Amino acid sequence: MVSQWLLIEPVRHQVAIAGRVTNVQTNKAISNVEVMISKAPEAFSNWLNLKALQYEEHWQKMIQRPDRTRTTVDGHFHFLDLPDGQYSLTASMATTSRRYGTAEVTVVVSREHQNRIVMATADIALPATTVKGKISDQNGDPVILGEIRVNKSAERAFSNQQGQYLLMGLEASEKQERIILVSAPGYDIASGKVLLNQAGIEKTLDFVLKKRNSV
Repeated sequence: MVSQWLLIEPVRHQVAIAGRVTNVQTNKAISNVEVMISKAPEAFSNWLNLKALQYEEHWQKMIQRPDRTRTTVDGHFHFLDLPDGQYSLTASMATTSRRYGTAEVTVVVSREHQNRIVMATADIALPATTVKGKISDQNGDPVILGEIRVNKSAERAFSNQQGQYLLMGLEASEKQERIILVSAPGYDIASGKVLLNQAGIEKTLDFVLKKRNSV
């Protein structure tokens, strides 16, 4: 006798939306980003409400849901079996970190012959909390390989051939200013303060280094 289980046709899921989350400044993949469907067609929203009632208090704690997922190591994510219509996706760090801001994209899910979903691509670029600028000497010439670091932190970078630097992925704080220290051989150490009061904000802070007096 053939088992009843074997007679059940397997569910064939279809990818409706797929994409990749990257750093807007470097285009490198970002893992562990929460991607959520923030706006959806009424049919999907009503179905989600029923799911929420089914799972009760566990619904909000679920990491993987039909409307919520997280990016993999290579930054990819996807959503399955969505009804046709327009969707808005919001991406943000899954942790309490404020090293990145949020971003949103809108895509349309549709179907072709035989009810096959036409996969929508939703690549998202997250802005990193960033301090950038240029280091030059008193003559206006660029200072190459100057070290830029955040005081009392391991976060650091070096200036390039044009004297430009980029400190990315800093922790934002609405109240506390960050002290940026700059040093280079033959120059006095310089410092500056910057308030990164919003996740994903980009601030510019230039430095002019003075030649160190020889003894």
